Amino acid sequence: MVAQEAGTGCPLERCEFMKTSMQTSFACPATEAVIEFDLPSDDQACRELWPHSLQIQCPACGEIHETPFRDAYVTAVMRQFPCVPHDLKAAPLQ
Repeated sequence: MVAQEAGTGCPLERCEFMKTSMQTSFACPATEAVIEFDLPSDDQACRELWPHSLQIQCPACGEIHETPFRDAYVTAVMRQFPCVPHDLKAAPLQ
């Protein structure tokens, strides 16, 4: 899965600031399929991408979906906490 910063055409997996990453997911609005992808999680990436949206090429429907970086990041962080209920961890970003 290749996510891109909206409006830049820069695939996040190729950006030089992607030093560390976390797994996150979102639900395809057309098919409700859960799409998982890597999200940069280092300090520099978070500072630069926080106010932007990501464009994600959806393998389920073929369309490009847009989601705010901050929402995808919070979803990724919440999945890592054992105290978060399993159903919340598994819930994809809408």
